[in-house]
Amino acid sequence: MRKLLFLVFILPGLVFGQVTNNAPAGTEDVMDPTKPHISFDSETFDFGFAPQGHAYLVHAYQVTNTGGAPLLITNVRPTCGCTAAPLKKDKLEPNESTEITAIFRLAGYRHPVSKAIMVMSNDSLRINVHLQFSANLDTAVWRDLSEGPRIFSEPNLVNLGRGDSFVEEAEVVISNPWKDELKLAIIDYTKDFLKKPELKKDNLKSGKSTKLEIELQDRQEGIVEIQASITLAAFDGNDNEVTRITVPIIGYYE
Repeated sequence: MRKLLFLVFILPGLVFGQVTNNAPAGTEDVMDPTKPHISFDSETFDFGFAPQGHAYLVHAYQVTNTGGAPLLITNVRPTCGCTAAPLKKDKLEPNESTEITAIFRLAGYRHPVSKAIMVMSNDSLRINVHLQFSANLDTAVWRDLSEGPRIFSEPNLVNLGRGDSFVEEAEVVISNPWKDELKLAIIDYTKDFLKKPELKKDNLKSGKSTKLEIELQDRQEGIVEIQASITLAAFDGNDNEVTRITVPIIGYYE
């Protein structure tokens, strides 16, 4: 009888201990506003269709310290030698932001690609974050209307030149070969090099085109390679995104 009573009193203690230990790991850290926390405006980006060639696709991820202590970004490392990822500032005070810019070199790629950038910091909850981006460099699929709605750009790649042939403005023709009307929007552009691009028309009927106007920021000192791009998306009548493209822009300030 004493043995039975012993078991009855011990088992409730065991159950109580299991419930306590199953609390979500890091709960105290989540509720602690005194620690640094790393946040991004987005951790993925899709460039859509892009041309092949010697150019770059560029996207800036905004990083913010949403915690209550200084955030230290200790390492930013792309998973591929085809990508650079410069960081503008490695120490962020609470509510301060900076940018990590993905610069993907297109040369040698001809198919859909997906790459990542590892970001390490002193955020105990997110020590290692993977930023991702993707693009489709298969120009045959891009031109295949049987695969769905498309928009085309002419030229596919803008070369602003260098030296005596260098220009600071350019125009790209964006056309709608699809059977239905599409609405266009500029999703992203490289602010370090470009002023805000402008579309002459947002709505394109079937078979129609418009112009995308491009202008560089003020000339930079020294010899600087321009590594920039503009991403556009097309939407159907229900405001669903149906396709997107990215136009790379290259050249040299001298």
